[in-house]
Amino acid sequence: MSKTTSEKQPIPITIVGENSIQGPAEVKVTAGDRILWHNNIAQKCTITFPCPFVHTHDACVFHVAARGSKLSREIAGDRGEYQFTVKFKKPAGGARGNPRIIIQ
Repeated sequence: MSKTTSEKQPIPITIVGENSIQGPAEVKVTAGDRILWHNNIAQKCTITFPCPFVHTHDACVFHVAARGSKLSREIAGDRGEYQFTVKFKKPAGGARGNPRIIIQ
């Protein structure tokens, strides 16, 4: 039996530095998916990008506590690539990249 949208497991993205996530920098998703942002750094961070989520029309801004997690709304945007930035008050280590969410 397939899972309904509300029963889907969120897609985890682990933040390991400024603009740096664990694993591939391209996270492929489909409509109805949710993202669970995990912050592996010992300071809070802010994630910003053009918003492909339900009921949000402006840029998305997520504040994730130090070593905490934050769940997104459901993804509902147009197909395409959504580059995001991860910023810390004090620059955090890790390889810098251009992480993107790709809606398939």
